Amino acid sequence: GPRFITENKDFLAFAPWASVNPMEFWIFPKRHEASMLEMSNSEMESLAGIMKTCLSALKNLLNDPPYNFGFHQAPKHDGANHHYHWHLEVYPKLAIWAGFEKSTGAYINTVQPEAAAESLRKAIESSG
Repeated sequence: GPRFITENKDFLAFAPWASVNPMEFWIFPKRHEASMLEMSNSEMESLAGIMKTCLSALKNLLNDPPYNFGFHQAPKHDGANHHYHWHLEVYPKLAIWAGFEKSTGAYINTVQPEAAAESLRKAIESSG
């Protein structure tokens, strides 16, 4: 779809709908896992590969912007949260949250996820 960025054998990267940050992207494992602790060594290498691909595209596209990322996984690894699908979210720091965002908790993202995905796809294609 239009928010797809890239994939490898184990992971998929895309720009999420209604993202908070411009150029935000998420990486999900293709195999259902509630916790990143369930990854095999091969999957860890695949995760490193897709992270490198996406972060290099971000660096080349936007002159190495600052970013944060967070791993989201089930709070407990006891089987009770087997339905949860862990993932990685990457938040480029491209906008300043001002009075509106801080006072309302609503965020203005000036880059549509489809445009972010297209830009990142093109940056990946031009580097490879």
